[in-house]
Amino acid sequence: MSYIRSFIFINFCWIFSLFWGVFWMPLAFVSENLARKIGTFWAMGMVEALRILCGVRFEIIGKKHLDNALAAVNLHQYRLVVVPNHQSAWETLFLTYYLNCPVFVLKKELTRIPIFGLYLYFTKMLIIDRAKKIGALKKIRNYIDKDRDSKRAMVIFPEGTRVKYGERHKFQSGIATIVKGSSKVILLPVAHNSGRFYGSFFYKRGTIRIMFLKPLLNSESTPNLTEYLETTIYDASGRL
Repeated sequence: MSYIRSFIFINFCWIFSLFWGVFWMPLAFVSENLARKIGTFWAMGMVEALRILCGVRFEIIGKKHLDNALAAVNLHQYRLVVVPNHQSAWETLFLTYYLNCPVFVLKKELTRIPIFGLYLYFTKMLIIDRAKKIGALKKIRNYIDKDRDSKRAMVIFPEGTRVKYGERHKFQSGIATIVKGSSKVILLPVAHNSGRFYGSFFYKRGTIRIMFLKPLLNSESTPNLTEYLETTIYDASGRL
């Protein structure tokens, strides 16, 4: 039955995404704000379809940490940088709608996907060339410094790639380089177990648990930041 449900969901994804993307594209051309709303509702529809068709639900843990981080952003004009582990496409969908279409740091290859790639430009995602590591880090840092007063969150996957559920991958040191010297960045670590239920072509009934961890208001005061994030996020993910 799970295979049948997965087959139905995959076909729904293609049809829904194609229809939604083409139908609303004229509005996406009008403004970034409208494009973000379109992307947010698309992501919400995908998460809901996964729940209805495949029985994959989610549970949020530690919402108070997210609320505290957002409160600091609103009061002090910090830049919120969300740092989740990366196991599947689910966390991208969830964070897109739950954080109102944040800025994702994404590889340029994704822009080649028809329709979807256009929306990455419409919503002003931060597209980087992973082959040019130094240039990519400078681009991200410049974005943070330039738009520091923006209330739009940024999402960076520190592993740089998807990692199978139950496995660990060394975090890239770029995250520490990006926030170094910036006292106006709040890092919000996020852990989840999406890979346990959400695969590339198979979706297992169950509840994905996503946990917002304690935010770091001054990351420079945390020695070995990359190691700290890796240990904290993976340990939390292992408990879910």
